[in-house]
Amino acid sequence: MLDELPAYLLGDTIKPELVVEHEVNLKDVWANFRRRGAAEGPSEFGIFLKEIALDRWLGERRRSKAILEKLVQRSDPPAGEYQLVDVRGLPYSAKDRYESNVLVFDAPADMSLRIAETSAITTPEVTVMKFNISPPE
Repeated sequence: MLDELPAYLLGDTIKPELVVEHEVNLKDVWANFRRRGAAEGPSEFGIFLKEIALDRWLGERRRSKAILEKLVQRSDPPAGEYQLVDVRGLPYSAKDRYESNVLVFDAPADMSLRIAETSAITTPEVTVMKFNISPPE
């Protein structure tokens, strides 16, 4: 199972793309993840909206593509396996993030990812090196 999970290192950007069908215009979307088997320390983190764009009208409904983004940093989130808890959003009409305004989306429950433990730094290996020679102009 570990080999199947996307694994992220410090400095990587987690960037899920979501296709969302909805009835109201959305101004914010985010996904919450929880660390599996977390006994202490931070166990949840969110990946937040970078951009959202209307993809297609579907009669009374709309389909939008949302791109979320989170940079993996040293302290947040800690290494481990994370399971999607939920995907949430705010309708464009919401003036604040009160829980009563938040929409909880139907989302696949089997989405997971892994933040890899940062090991000792090894010597990088150059696998290809070329000189591109261009003819004189």
